[in-house]
Amino acid sequence: MYGMQRNVVITESEEPMPGKTIKIRSRDGGEFDCYLATPTTEGKVPAIVLASAVHGVNQDLRDLVEEFASHGVIAAAPDLFWRSIPGPLAHDDERTKQRSQPRLEKIKAGEADMADTLAYLRTLPAFNGRAAAIGFCYGGPYAILGPKRLGYAAGISCHGTQLLAFLPELEGVTAPVAILWGDQDHQAPPDVLTAYRAVPARMPNVEVHIFPGVLHGYMMPDSKAFNQPAREFSMTRALAILNAFSGKRFLTLGEVAQATGLDKATIVRMLETLEHEGYVLRAPDQPIYMATGRTLLLSQGYDRHLWIGSVAEPILGAFRQKIGWPSDVALADRDAMVVVQTSRGQGPMSFNRRPGGYRASILLTSLGRCYLAFCPKEEREAVIARLAAEPGAATDLARQPRKLKSILDETRERGFAVMDPLYGTSEFGGMVWAIGVPVMGGDEVFCAMNLMMLTSAVDLEEAKAKFLGPLKAAASELGEALAAKKSAALAPAGE
Repeated sequence: MYGMQRNVVITESEEPMPGKTIKIRSRDGGEFDCYLATPTTEGKVPAIVLASAVHGVNQDLRDLVEEFASHGVIAAAPDLFWRSIPGPLAHDDERTKQRSQPRLEKIKAGEADMADTLAYLRTLPAFNGRAAAIGFCYGGPYAILGPKRLGYAAGISCHGTQLLAFLPELEGVTAPVAILWGDQDHQAPPDVLTAYRAVPARMPNVEVHIFPGVLHGYMMPDSKAFNQPAREFSMTRALAILNAFSGKRFLTLGEVAQATGLDKATIVRMLETLEHEGYVLRAPDQPIYMATGRTLLLSQGYDRHLWIGSVAEPILGAFRQKIGWPSDVALADRDAMVVVQTSRGQGPMSFNRRPGGYRASILLTSLGRCYLAFCPKEEREAVIARLAAEPGAATDLARQPRKLKSILDETRERGFAVMDPLYGTSEFGGMVWAIGVPVMGGDEVFCAMNLMMLTSAVDLEEAKAKFLGPLKAAASELGEALAAKKSAALAPAGE
């Protein structure tokens, strides 16, 4: 995986780890301040270097350094402005503009500081040699420059600025990169968001997350834009990347018992189950265990809607431009289809746009019917049984097995599903209807994609003749992109 040295799993302590300001010698001569916090964990751990906003290493950033250290990683925040106006500045201090311009020139100079900070970390006995660069606002470009040419193993950008200028630098980067913005960030206008949203489809190592209604500066509690859910999600993604750099390859039964507090007999039974399911591998010659790449699927289930939505967005946008009618992408969640991306809000017709996370009927929508028709038989039967036990008109079809089987058989035969007219009447007043197709990668059904049209403008025969082919092509493009992203996540390290 990432070497055989003794590592530890990142954990969270009860209190932030206190930091201290140290001096780092610059390759350009002189030295600069760096706020450093180290965990008390035994063994070698990864590190994260925080590239600040124009306000510098203020209390918000120092708190972040200490928070990262409380999760068991070394955290450092260098003063990127030491050459001109050093130290933290208040939000209303006009000198923040002076010391950060000309922007591209200043960012270039700061590359040396980020590299020198990493070089200093390599002198620490506790450092395992793998570090991520995380940038905020002004520091955002270092999420790309860090893994591109400064020796960092990953990059994370939170509400980064000037990133359009650094988009070409992503080419050739194979390390994990996460880019996060709010869709109301004035420093990331629509052209920037559109450009970056298109990246994950061609670069599986890159993830882009756009938070609806979130402003610039959401990570900082001292900012009016502070948004707790967006901050928590961003920290989760950063820590997930760091966890990949920290995991000890093999664990003994004793180490698992110490970490979990369970007795060894219970652990043996659990490990045997995990080994059978492919999540754990036992060494052939001794009772030590390691996690396999399949464990990535456990977290994938949690944020599956996010990565499917991010990959789908540029494809939906291009499809809407080409066809003119809007589409949704939805995935199955027990008893409903959850809309994870939509193009309903684009163009002149909004089509009663639903927010992300809207739960649509799995029995009556084209999205649900095509998913049910093509998903594995065991999953289909479980969903239908669950719905049949729920009273109400919306689940009547689940209690009519012959009728439902006929609908699903017809869907499989012709390769697409049609929205139930009753659903169209209840949701859209009979003005809108839809066809849907499965989104597949090989034999796996990831989700479903529809095409919504006005009943007064397009009938079924015209939709089949004009739009079914392009809809299937777009769904196939999405399926291939999702399969590639999943394959990249499961690939062994170093490939």
